[in-house]
Amino acid sequence: MANYARITLIGRVGQDPQQKQAGSLTVVETSLAVNTNKRGQEDGTNWYRLSFWNKQGETAMQYVRKGEQLFVEGRLQVRDYTKSDGTAGYALEVTVADFQLLGSRPGAGEGQMAPAGGQGAYRAAEPAAAPEPIRPAGAAAAADEDLPF
Repeated sequence: MANYARITLIGRVGQDPQQKQAGSLTVVETSLAVNTNKRGQEDGTNWYRLSFWNKQGETAMQYVRKGEQLFVEGRLQVRDYTKSDGTAGYALEVTVADFQLLGSRPGAGEGQMAPAGGQGAYRAAEPAAAPEPIRPAGAAAAADEDLPF
């Protein structure tokens, strides 16, 4: 049987995403703060580094902003390192496989993205007019009642 490790998190974005080069590939990184609760009381905050690759990185750069609530799913890696004071430290890093914006986006105005019905579903605030259909030269336009659906 194959091994399988996934992590699912909901938290607040700690900083605006930053685009970096990893060799010939582009990666977008940010952080996520997840509050932990024990017996109904806030116990602390865990910080995770998020890495978005390829198209997801482009989407994250366009829509994800500091302070927004974000759902992420991906692969967790624990990275050990030595802090500047010589003590051992670790970083929790998630290579994001899927993500979704939750709640409304603060300050969504004209020309920005705004919630479209469901949580995390975003569309342009002012939809553009539908383009005219492309028809072959000399073809007559079909009336709506002539269509079989």
